[in-house]
Amino acid sequence: MKKRNLIFLTFVFLLCLSIAPLSACHKCEFERRVLSSALCKGATCTESPLYYLSCSCGALSSETFSSGVSLGHNWEPANCSNPKTCNRCGETTGNASPSAHDWLSPTCLLATTCKHCGTTTGSALGHNFVDATCTTPKTCDRCGYFVGSALGHTWVDATYTTPKTCTTCNTTTGTKIMLYAPLSAEDCKFKNYQLITTQFKNAGFVNIEYEIIYDIVTGFLWDEGEVGSVVLNGLDTFSNGDAFSYDTIVTITYHDLWSNEPSEEEKEVIDSNGTYAPISSANAKGLNFLDVGAQFEDAGFTEVFVEQVVDYDTTLELGDVLYVELNGTKDYKTNLKYSKSVEIVIYYYIGPLTVENNGDTETLVNLKDPNDNFVALYAEAYDGLHLEIDACIWAIWKSDGYNTRYDVLLGCKDFDENHAYGPNITLNCEYLGSDYFKVGDNVRIVVTIDYYDSYSGLFYVDLVKISHR
Repeated sequence: MKKRNLIFLTFVFLLCLSIAPLSACHKCEFERRVLSSALCKGATCTESPLYYLSCSCGALSSETFSSGVSLGHNWEPANCSNPKTCNRCGETTGNASPSAHDWLSPTCLLATTCKHCGTTTGSALGHNFVDATCTTPKTCDRCGYFVGSALGHTWVDATYTTPKTCTTCNTTTGTKIMLYAPLSAEDCKFKNYQLITTQFKNAGFVNIEYEIIYDIVTGFLWDEGEVGSVVLNGLDTFSNGDAFSYDTIVTITYHDLWSNEPSEEEKEVIDSNGTYAPISSANAKGLNFLDVGAQFEDAGFTEVFVEQVVDYDTTLELGDVLYVELNGTKDYKTNLKYSKSVEIVIYYYIGPLTVENNGDTETLVNLKDPNDNFVALYAEAYDGLHLEIDACIWAIWKSDGYNTRYDVLLGCKDFDENHAYGPNITLNCEYLGSDYFKVGDNVRIVVTIDYYDSYSGLFYVDLVKISHR
């Protein structure tokens, strides 16, 4: 029992020792230590830093000491309003310097200005406006001040080649117009290639090419022009309504008679890298020659020429195409690619020879000698062509043995008893007696040039039309 009590008392004693305050066994010794944790007051312009005395345990005394050096003044020079001044403590020395302005650069609204006293010199810059744009109003590029409002875009609707575009700044939005297949690939098969071509052209497709298989002998398997396939930009499967770009290449493969295969002569001007004739000679007839020429040039042909055709045809307008030749033939095909340098000649109607369209005719009617050698040269050069000029009647007499046929002698230009111009034009016609025309009448004639008789000095023509003027 006594042994147990001894153990318990020993345990209590040790426990008391462990919880006794440590301070009971430590006495602070304060010394001068330059520690940031003991800083009482930082250095000023005129005073050194001030520290508390401290103990090694971290405790601080209320007693202080100074250590280090003062900062010294940080002087700002004197200016127009203030003397020399420390920018830390505000202490000043001396006097202000009235002429020592500290100028601020001028702005759009303010002249050059002293930032201390407000004195100004010169004038404000004024705004430097940049014109309004589609997205920004009229704005000063110095200060950002603006007036009015932005112009807003001027849109042009999207086309097949460009999206919706502002004509002022070229900003675009959206996409260009797409083309849509008028038929599916399957629906194109077994139909005539011309029908398929028309449907794709009507849908807006312009790059249409052909691959022709010359394999029809009896027509038992294929009809002439029957489509085998249509490929759009390499796609041989597509649906009705599928969208494609404007420059999509439509390749139509169809069957044709073996006898239609190009001849060796035609093959010389066929070029897989060439271009298609845009219009046949037959379809060009009656169109204006300038329009037809533009079609061939737009198709890429580089050697396009025109030839005037002198004729008299009341059903034609001046400039109407009579026919077109490609490499010397009117029977060219519009489904074959020809070399772009092949010669295209467009023959078009200019009416009869006149002083307006033919320089030789102008020379002829102004001759003062009817037997001039030029008359024979003109008759030979233009034999069989139509001539339309102002003329006058010099003489009318009945043809030998006829009561209703007359020989007529005409000169050129207006009738003048004292002067005659041009050759002695002679024609024979019916019902041209004094009841209709008489000597001295000024007329307009359309004739066919026949020949010139150098022995008689007569220029023979056949009458097409005569009328008073």
